[in-house]
Amino acid sequence: MRRWLQMFAMVGTATALLACPVAAHPHEGADWDSIAAQARALGSLPDAAASRSTHANANGTAAQVSSIVFTLVPLAAGFAMQNEVGGVLGFGGVLLGPSVGYFVGGHPVRGVQGGLGRMGLTALGAGLFGVGLTQGLSYGNDDMALAAVIAAGAVGVVIIGSAVYDMATVHASVDRHAAEVARYRLESMRAPG
Repeated sequence: MRRWLQMFAMVGTATALLACPVAAHPHEGADWDSIAAQARALGSLPDAAASRSTHANANGTAAQVSSIVFTLVPLAAGFAMQNEVGGVLGFGGVLLGPSVGYFVGGHPVRGVQGGLGRMGLTALGAGLFGVGLTQGLSYGNDDMALAAVIAAGAVGVVIIGSAVYDMATVHASVDRHAAEVARYRLESMRAPG
């Protein structure tokens, strides 16, 4: 029993680390105008690069809208259906919906991190619930069964928090990622080759 709980604790810790956002950068968003000016100074981009500023915001906005829609629509449909299929649909929306925005915005690694993190937390919660409830009911220990329900509920709150966090930060994350890619490309153009 103790070995199983240790294993679930290790899986939960690893999953929580994967679900954590990438370290914050000192800049809040992409400074596309200065990036475009640097590129024009190098003679590598035409003046049309300045339009990248509105394109970046459109990507961030599209990412955030996609993240919200692909989470809330399956969740609402699942509640409306009120059966097992609806439950799976709604739960799938919470697990995977927030990650869709990262794929739309061109930052799929972060989308995979969030989706896998929430799936891992789901496995952890189900394992804690199953082991605790089984052990509690087998030995007539109501306290252990209650602890299993509380632990599973706490993991559920973390999963919902992760989904809300992804929906709230996808716009800024996509913009930061696009700025990093643009800077990398500018630096590679400057490097003597």
